[in-house]
Amino acid sequence: MVAASADEGAMTVRKGMISRLECENFKSYKGHQVIGPFKQFTSIIGPNGSGKSNLMDAISFVLGVQSAQLRGAALRDLVYSFDLADKETRRTAYVKLVYEAEDGVETVFSRHITAAGTGEYKVDGKACPAEAYNDRLKSHGILVKARNFLVFQGDIESVASKSPKDLTVLIEQISGSEDIKKDYEDAMKSRTKAEEDQHAAFTKRKTLAAQRKQMKEQKEEAERHARMTEELNKLRVEHVLFKLFHIDFDVKRHTDEIETAERALAAHDAKVAVALSEMEEKRALKAARQKEVLVLERKIATHKSEVDGGSSGAVRTREEISRGHKKLELATKQLEKYNSDVTQSLLDIARLEKDLRNTQAAEQVFEKDLEKKGKKAVLDLGEAQMAEYNKKKEEAGAKTFKLRQEREGLVNALQADGETESRLGSTVTELESRSTALGAARDDEVSRLATLESTALEARREMTSSKETEKALENEKRKSRAKQEHFNNKIEELSGKLRSAKADRKETERETRALEAITAMKRLLPGVHGRVTDLMKVSQKKYNLAVITVLGKEADAVVVDDSKTAKECVQYLKEQRVSPMTFLPLKEIKVHEPDEALRRLGGTAKLVLDVVHFDAAVGRVMIYALGNDTVVCDTHHEAKKITFGSDRRFKIVSVDGTMIKKSGEMTGGSSGSLEQKASRFDAEEVEQLRADRQAAEDGLAKLRPVAALVDEERAAAARLARLERDAQYYAVDIKMAGEKVDKLRKELSNIDNALAKALPELQAAKRACAVSRAALSAVDQKVHAVEDAVYASFSKSVGVANIREYEAHNLDTQERSAEERSRFTQQRAKLTEQLNFERSRDVVGPQRRAEAEIAKTTAELARLTTAAETAKATTEKAKALVEGWERDASTARTEANTVDAEIRDLRERHGTLNTEGSKTQRVIANKTAAAEALREQRADIIAASRMERLSLPRADGDADEETLALPAPEKDDDDDDDGPPEEAQTKRKRTDDDDAT
Repeated sequence: MVAASADEGAMTVRKGMISRLECENFKSYKGHQVIGPFKQFTSIIGPNGSGKSNLMDAISFVLGVQSAQLRGAALRDLVYSFDLADKETRRTAYVKLVYEAEDGVETVFSRHITAAGTGEYKVDGKACPAEAYNDRLKSHGILVKARNFLVFQGDIESVASKSPKDLTVLIEQISGSEDIKKDYEDAMKSRTKAEEDQHAAFTKRKTLAAQRKQMKEQKEEAERHARMTEELNKLRVEHVLFKLFHIDFDVKRHTDEIETAERALAAHDAKVAVALSEMEEKRALKAARQKEVLVLERKIATHKSEVDGGSSGAVRTREEISRGHKKLELATKQLEKYNSDVTQSLLDIARLEKDLRNTQAAEQVFEKDLEKKGKKAVLDLGEAQMAEYNKKKEEAGAKTFKLRQEREGLVNALQADGETESRLGSTVTELESRSTALGAARDDEVSRLATLESTALEARREMTSSKETEKALENEKRKSRAKQEHFNNKIEELSGKLRSAKADRKETERETRALEAITAMKRLLPGVHGRVTDLMKVSQKKYNLAVITVLGKEADAVVVDDSKTAKECVQYLKEQRVSPMTFLPLKEIKVHEPDEALRRLGGTAKLVLDVVHFDAAVGRVMIYALGNDTVVCDTHHEAKKITFGSDRRFKIVSVDGTMIKKSGEMTGGSSGSLEQKASRFDAEEVEQLRADRQAAEDGLAKLRPVAALVDEERAAAARLARLERDAQYYAVDIKMAGEKVDKLRKELSNIDNALAKALPELQAAKRACAVSRAALSAVDQKVHAVEDAVYASFSKSVGVANIREYEAHNLDTQERSAEERSRFTQQRAKLTEQLNFERSRDVVGPQRRAEAEIAKTTAELARLTTAAETAKATTEKAKALVEGWERDASTARTEANTVDAEIRDLRERHGTLNTEGSKTQRVIANKTAAAEALREQRADIIAASRMERLSLPRADGDADEETLALPAPEKDDDDDDDGPPEEAQTKRKRTDDDDAT
């Protein structure tokens, strides 16, 4: 067995074994039995029923295994008993296990069964609890729960059939790691919590950084808002001061006109005749000035079309000049490249010619040196030796005749293969050189194509932007015209309403008289309550028109207690000659209570009675006037849905005044009388009209002139046309460049195909040369062997090793000279080929074409510049002429207006004189009223500024809040003193339009 000791969580394993086992009355062992001693390996054999399993049960029992696992229900079942009677005898039993460690120390573990059937544990004869007993076993590496000390029958099969999870549990039990599972899980929980805390801290830090950034942005936004608010206040103050300035100016003008009228009234008798004569003269002068203005306007209109045409032509010329400059710049860059190519080609040609001359000179020097050295290289032989040499040579020639013929064939084949190799090598070199040149040209064209495509793309983007600009200008022009028409119509409409203020005042006077009569009847006649509209209050302003529409003619009806009171009121109206009125007696009116079901229709539908407030005493009259089943809703669509979407019909009205009756009859549209009556609920109508007209005038003044938009639209159209032409030119250039690139790529592909075909042939030629050289060497060796045998005696007499040494001495010089001549020939052919290639390259043609293009473009630019200057001078001259005519027309128009004003003044003075000053006084009264209205408007503006907390500047030393530090109004020389403000404003507007044009 293996024992282990725990030291701070680690297991120290040491060897040990069971020494012996002692049993007493345990199962089949009667009395005291000693089993052992056991060895390192002990096998127990015996027949069935001999007690082998009981021995295993005894070991398990003494090691703390429960009785249920020992084939017994209780400890008493483990005590020896022969029969049932013997079983009833109360015996005691025990099992002792002597455990011997490696160092020889024995430990006795014993487990006892008492006579009472209880268990008892002892270690070395001392009783101890089961937990201490198990701990002592555990200290020796024996785990009772894991049962890691015994392997019973079927355990191996059971372990093999376990699932991976069950195996893991078993291994943890055996290893003891299950005991620290809780600590491991607690540590994992702590780690997870620490990671979550770390992540939460990081998230919080990131959130705080985002909040800090957001707060910083909010602070900057608040500061920007404060600055913009301050600027807005300054602009509003400036606007208020602007209006106050013109109001003061108009007040002063009215005051001056009043004084002038008073002076004219004082001297009317003396100036009657003078005024008539002067009026006739002024009329003639006005006619002359108007005729002059018409003539000048015709001239201006005629020449303006010419100026506009010249302007568009100048724009096209400028665009062509810009395109010419771009084209010139591109051609200049191309010329620089072509010049560089020409210079490089000339340098290459000069270098190759120089190399060729050097090669020829070196060849001549070599031939001269060879001629000098050749005379000294031949050995001198006697006649006998020469005769013997010749004889041996004939003999050797006869013996090597066939070999020399074979060698000659091999030499011819080698020479043919060498020529083929040389030709293919030259071809490959030329193809590679041509491929490099075409590759450079292709790269240049690709670069140029990329530049053209980039420029074309930029032109397309600019063209798109120009189209958008032109479209925006067109939309702005259309909107500007529509807004001008809208503002003019609105100003005219509001001015008409304000001009009809006199009729409004008359109607207000009648209404005032009626109100006075009602007030008097309420005072004189008990039981008069007042008008229906005075007895109710609408809850929301949006229901004003709807309530007035429902009331109809009952809106002006007077509520009284009974018919008697009504008759008395009618009699009073007759006596006072007041317009007729309608009276509604409370007691005689028959009404029904409101239908509660109509309050639950849903949506925005409500009873009209629910949108007004009134006293319960007049409730019957309100139900009569408004109806007990009349419903109001926000939209006409909802009104139709409610009316025609159910079986029941009732009266319903929308907030826009459209009413649908029970019969299905539908009434609506714009009604001035109803709106006027509805205005009783809104007393600020006139002031609102004035504010609306002022807003419309301000909006009209802020609009850009249509003439300026037309000029910008023309310029944008010309620019777009120029860009479209440029796009067409770029498309042509890109197409040509693309075709050239495709052509170069095709040539490169052909060269690559030729190279791919020539390189294998070159390699094959080289291999063939190598084979021929090897065969030639073999034949030479055979020839040399025959010659050595024939020339053996001759070589010895001459003093050479073999005949080849003698021949080499005489022929070596010739062979070396032949090799040198061959090298010179190859070098000269190579240089000649390269020189011919460089001379055949057309590098001057593109240079000349580029120079011609530059010259052509320069001439075109000069022509366009001259044309632009001429057109500019012509346009400026025409503009100066038109401006002069416009000044003359403006002067004549001003004089005509002045004369017209004088005529009106004379006519007014003449009428004033004829009516004995009455008309002049009315004029004075009107001017005074206008001045007072302006002063009231001034006071209203100051009050509105005070309510809006606008800080307006005050005059120095003036504590009056109504006095402001405004500059003194300056009188405009072009304005007519006698003309009305509307004419002066129209004249200023026309002058502004002329300036804008």
